[in-house]
Amino acid sequence: ALTEVLPSLLAKRSFPAITSQAQLAPGYRDAPSVDKPMAIVFTKVQKPEPVSRAEQMGAANDAASASASMGDSELVANIVAYQVAVKRYTTVARRLLRVYSGYECKEPEPGKFTLAFLRLDQAIQWACRLQCELLHVHWPIALLRMPECKEEHDPATGNLLWRGLRVRIGMAHGFVSTKKPINTGQADYFGELANTAARVCALAYPGQVLVKACSSCPVRWLGGVKQSAAATPAAVTLLPSSSK
Repeated sequence: ALTEVLPSLLAKRSFPAITSQAQLAPGYRDAPSVDKPMAIVFTKVQKPEPVSRAEQMGAANDAASASASMGDSELVANIVAYQVAVKRYTTVARRLLRVYSGYECKEPEPGKFTLAFLRLDQAIQWACRLQCELLHVHWPIALLRMPECKEEHDPATGNLLWRGLRVRIGMAHGFVSTKKPINTGQADYFGELANTAARVCALAYPGQVLVKACSSCPVRWLGGVKQSAAATPAAVTLLPSSSK
């Protein structure tokens, strides 16, 4: 594989595309331009409580406490199940990025993404589709035994509402102030919009999609997106813009 490398000061140099059979992954030049409004999206997997407890016990090396609550084999099984599940989630998330023209800026830790979409509707469609597809992932059995990941149905309709990992998604739409290459060769965005998207993600509950739209955003179609997602586990909530 070929990777283009440029000093940050020369990042605006442009070159014709290299003749190749295929591009393995979008690069810096494929990222949305700062000249147009975009949607910045943050995602974060909710780590199940049994996994957090198992990791804490492992870090503390408290064998007595671990044995008192669960066997060592169960501790390991919970951690391994979570790691396998996160890989399966990221596979689905990346596959859907190609469907909805999303751009992966970075994955600073397993299960946590920063993404960019040139169009807000595609960002919302990606988020809703992801929440739906996560219901049908082949999750490890040990994961589905955890209270936060077990299968749950709507008692009124019988529709599947929860199953597997729960992912919080927050996004903000508007203009970014800065686009820079990072050490992976991808583009990342900085400024108020990215900070807002991160805060919106922090506000979201696991399994929820929150959207912060700018005042110039064409919100006419948002009601349609919300309506079409009403029967899915992706509850899309539009947050009002700042009055500034």
